Amino acid sequence: MRFGPRPRRGCNRKFDVQPRRFNTGLPKGQPMDDIRAEFWEALRHLFPDNAVAVALEQGDLLISWKTDDDPFRPNKRSAPIYLRFEATLMTQMRLASPGARELLTAREVETVRAGLWGYEPDDPLLNARFIVLG
Repeated sequence: MRFGPRPRRGCNRKFDVQPRRFNTGLPKGQPMDDIRAEFWEALRHLFPDNAVAVALEQGDLLISWKTDDDPFRPNKRSAPIYLRFEATLMTQMRLASPGARELLTAREVETVRAGLWGYEPDDPLLNARFIVLG
């Protein structure tokens, strides 16, 4: 027993439920702007040669690399490192001359070096490390 007329096939009714898009949980990379690229070039020497930096949608840099030390897990990645840039630092970098930009990035290299103290890339819990620059 039905109440009311039968809905037409393909009709978009107000109670129709649209399926959600599948979210893999992987970060979507954004093109890296000039300022973040300068920071990555200045910080690259602190990480292994196979480290990759990905610009995230909110402006952070995600740094990770393959550890290749476990034969049973050949694609194992390091615990992620997130670099968060404060708005004041980004404004200073936009307004600075090329020489002043080098000084700002050099100062933040020391901040990242201090933030990496005690970091374990092979942490079994994959605890992420967040470092705020600025």
